[in-house]
Amino acid sequence: MTNQINKQLRLIKRPQGMIADSDFSTTHETVDVLGADLTAQQVLVQHLFSGLDPGMRGWMDDMHDSYMPPVELDAVMLSTCISRVIASTHSQWQVGDLIWGLGAWQHYQVYDAEHLAMVTKLPDPAPIPLTAYLSVCGFTGLTAYAGMLEVGKPKDGECVLISGAAGAVGSVAGQLAKLKADCTTVGIAGSQEKCDWLVDTVGFDAVINYRETDDMQAAIKKACPNGVDIFFDNVGGDILDAALMNLNFEARALMCGTISNYNNEVADRAGPKNMWQLLVKNARIEGFTVAHYAAQWEQHRAQLSDWVANDQLVYAEQIVPGLENTLDSFRSLFNGTNTGRVVMQFAESV
Repeated sequence: MTNQINKQLRLIKRPQGMIADSDFSTTHETVDVLGADLTAQQVLVQHLFSGLDPGMRGWMDDMHDSYMPPVELDAVMLSTCISRVIASTHSQWQVGDLIWGLGAWQHYQVYDAEHLAMVTKLPDPAPIPLTAYLSVCGFTGLTAYAGMLEVGKPKDGECVLISGAAGAVGSVAGQLAKLKADCTTVGIAGSQEKCDWLVDTVGFDAVINYRETDDMQAAIKKACPNGVDIFFDNVGGDILDAALMNLNFEARALMCGTISNYNNEVADRAGPKNMWQLLVKNARIEGFTVAHYAAQWEQHRAQLSDWVANDQLVYAEQIVPGLENTLDSFRSLFNGTNTGRVVMQFAESV
């Protein structure tokens, strides 16, 4: 029997606030995995793993001025996947090859030549755990690398403050500041367990638990008594405002994400009130996306992979089996119940 059921999660409604199950539909189609009807230069892949990012919430909105076009209604929701080629008419891709790139919330997918030009072939066997290509050596690690080392450029003796520090991006960004320079790293996280992990395992110098802080501006000043030189921001909102009031002269504030606003309507999204501090401190705030550094991904990934292989980078993953658990897992990114990078396992065996 070569027929398999391809289960899919389709976006059928623009979410209002936190995503609801009713924003998606589950569809099924039959796929002939051995006798796939492929045209020239196509491959059929089986998705093994999929990484979940808070920024994907913006892909679900009808925001045409974003860095990513919105997912169309009734389309299968997009995500970054690790996949295996199971049928091919493409001369450069063989059955069994492992692929890293943009896929979708489904078990099987056909890639054409245009799509294959934008994906990466992974080594097999891989020198690091396969799921690491969706976390520390995937988009989250590449984002941390580009933001901290290409944009922030830490220097010896500087103080680096990171919001969302226990997340897949923030935890790596803090380590990179220490790997490249003799920096003091201070994180902001949302539970004592996460704070302890960042200090005891990841190597942060101090961490602020924002859920137990009434005055974030004062808490940052206490943790960073000599001021903040680099603020790596994954959260935005009130935390950004508090950090701006603690910047040093010629500090750099890096806008990586604004998770505090992702579930709010655009008109209701909080903007920073303390931007005047950039003027006073001759500081700068700079946004960036990892796609802007695509030409350097191979170089950055190789360095990250070396650090992982040599036990110089710590990372956390939460691997959740089953496509049917994807929506609950995605919601966990916003309620703080996730641990590090959330990776969905779509295939029973890899």
